[in-house]
Amino acid sequence: MVSGPDDAVDAEELERAIRELCLPYRNVRDRALDLTRVLEVRGTPTIVVLDAHGQVLYRGHEVPEWETLL
Repeated sequence: MVSGPDDAVDAEELERAIRELCLPYRNVRDRALDLTRVLEVRGTPTIVVLDAHGQVLYRGHEVPEWETLL
């Protein structure tokens, strides 16, 4: 998720970074900061893992132990 309105995010730089980092997951824009607030994102990077029902399984700044979340 990329938080912030269009005037706060350089779209070309964002696309370049996504390509260069070969990010294997979908990135969504949160222009109104709705998801940022709901998911309690406080900094970058923040990893939020949700279950099939939208419940937060993990929120943190480090890669989680994936096996414990499955």
